[in-house]
Amino acid sequence: MDKNEALRHYFDDWGSLCYVFSAELRDQCGLECYKTNNYQLQDLDLNRSALQALGINYIFSAVEILPAEDMDLTLVKKYEDEGAIYRVWVYRV
Repeated sequence: MDKNEALRHYFDDWGSLCYVFSAELRDQCGLECYKTNNYQLQDLDLNRSALQALGINYIFSAVEILPAEDMDLTLVKKYEDEGAIYRVWVYRV
């Protein structure tokens, strides 16, 4: 980041994205996340207080998170388009 001020600024200051990775996904949303595979995360271990400290209000996921209620997540809506390769689940933290 020291070599490119624009990239450092984007990384440090943009602040609208936070990626969550899961050990359940082998390659972090390659083929497993295609809507034809119907993959579900069933053992996602989220630190809710860390999410809140970062100001995260929503999670956009290419795979369904189950059971969402056990993690205090509320499914807002599932989006699906016939021409898209992914579905998108939106959860409120």
